[in-house]
Amino acid sequence: MTLAEHLTRKEILSRDRRYEVSGAALDRWSEPLESNITSVLAENLSDLITPDTKIHSVQTPGSNGSLLEENQDLRRIGPKSNTEPM
Repeated sequence: MTLAEHLTRKEILSRDRRYEVSGAALDRWSEPLESNITSVLAENLSDLITPDTKIHSVQTPGSNGSLLEENQDLRRIGPKSNTEPM
């Protein structure tokens, strides 16, 4: 997963107005945001995914099929429909 360049900084950012973002002078992330988002996403997905969950994803050319692979677009997570083919 790749974050927008303006998010790859130590300062915590917040939106001031609709199109303005500012960095906190003294507030910092405890770890790099990119790795934290990835670990939180993996943890949340593991809580949501059950043996009956069907995951639909779009793989990029040259991908190895990993769920949390860089540049993979996760389209939908939800219970398997009885009408969908296995």
